[in-house]
Amino acid sequence: MVESGPDALMMVLPFVIATYVWRVQDLVSVLGAIKFPLLLGLGALAVFFATNSGLRRLRENDTPMARMVIGIAILIVIGVPFSLIRGGSLSFFLKDYLPTLLLAMMVAAGIRHGRDLEWLLRTTIIGATLYCGYIFFRFHVGANGRLGGLVYYDANDVSLLIVCTLPLIVYFLRPGMRAWDRALAAGAFCLLILTLIKAGSRGGFLGLIAVMVALITWYRGIPRSHMMLVIAGGFAILSLRGSDQYWALMKTLLHPTEDPNWTGGDMGEGRMAIWKRGMGYMAHHPFLGVGARAFPRAEGVLSDRGQANLAGGAGFKWSAAHNSFVEIGAETGIFGLILFTSLFVYTIRAMARLNRKRGPPGSPVGPREAALAQTIAVALIAFCVSGFFVSANYFAYPYVLLAFAAGLLKVTRVREAAAAQEVAGSAGPMDVGPVQPTPTRIPGMRGGAAIVQTVWRKQA
Repeated sequence: MVESGPDALMMVLPFVIATYVWRVQDLVSVLGAIKFPLLLGLGALAVFFATNSGLRRLRENDTPMARMVIGIAILIVIGVPFSLIRGGSLSFFLKDYLPTLLLAMMVAAGIRHGRDLEWLLRTTIIGATLYCGYIFFRFHVGANGRLGGLVYYDANDVSLLIVCTLPLIVYFLRPGMRAWDRALAAGAFCLLILTLIKAGSRGGFLGLIAVMVALITWYRGIPRSHMMLVIAGGFAILSLRGSDQYWALMKTLLHPTEDPNWTGGDMGEGRMAIWKRGMGYMAHHPFLGVGARAFPRAEGVLSDRGQANLAGGAGFKWSAAHNSFVEIGAETGIFGLILFTSLFVYTIRAMARLNRKRGPPGSPVGPREAALAQTIAVALIAFCVSGFFVSANYFAYPYVLLAFAAGLLKVTRVREAAAAQEVAGSAGPMDVGPVQPTPTRIPGMRGGAAIVQTVWRKQA
């Protein structure tokens, strides 16, 4: 099966991912001033519906994953009238969550074959490399041993993004990949590990350990000997570049009950105390929660300590949940927590099932598709581990990873149907849905299309 080059949508999506995941508009102020994310998002939607039957592609992605994501969105919308900050929850849905859903929709529906998915993985790595390069060279470690004063994302957020990207990088270290792909992957791997060290995040460190363990025990996309070299290289960078202050921070993970940042002491501002209160908010508001982005407000007006301090005129920190699962449960209720957790469990298992179908090259699930499935599964595992220490349940990146998984499942499903029909010897046209629709030319894009098509052909 011949896989066509990138269509107009595939040319636009990397820029949308760079905007909504890697926040280029926050790094280049002029982009924020001209409302670049809004303009780009509207342009991407126009391209999506103008090329290659966008509505039909949406129907092809009617999966349990899509329904779970839509279910979370419905809970957020229904919960707006009951939110502790009604205007804030509505504004968050319209300005943040809805664009994230539209991005995931376009990514999942836009993937036509494995080369499309590789294209998006490659451009995602480039975005991560540019973003981490900006962070690494522009910002400095503070007295607490962590990066501070960052734009939009904090040190914990950046670390989560890094550990979710590392499996994507490993994919391009596979045998048979072009030399420039391997060079890009090797350089990105070193820079991201260095940035992770500089961030000083303990949640990111645990996510890194989870990624390393998953790669060693389960990942078969590259030979075991090559994998051990990758792991050894990662730990060598950690050993050589990790300062005494960094390792002192990481050692506190061995004694969490002695760390005031976890317990909070008498002030009740530690992670474990916040998580316990968050589960209490969900227990008292089980069906719709306290409202999207209303967790800090709940800390101030619903917690016993917040109410007592308010009555006594004392201050109390209105903290974020610092846990994606606690936050989604507190803000959308029990059903939101179930949907969010099930979304990741279902997708990781679906990728594992896909990997078990691995066959020879040319089969519906060949070595490339199996490696892609393993890559996405490890990235999602990384999010679940690091996301347990970061309020990242509304970040765009996990939804993009889920969209990668949905697109891969669609591609393999179509190929399996085509293979089954071929075996059956059907003489009629195969009604399996076009996997290679003819790109629609858009005026003004010919030059860019020619450049991308040239790069695409060189990868073949």
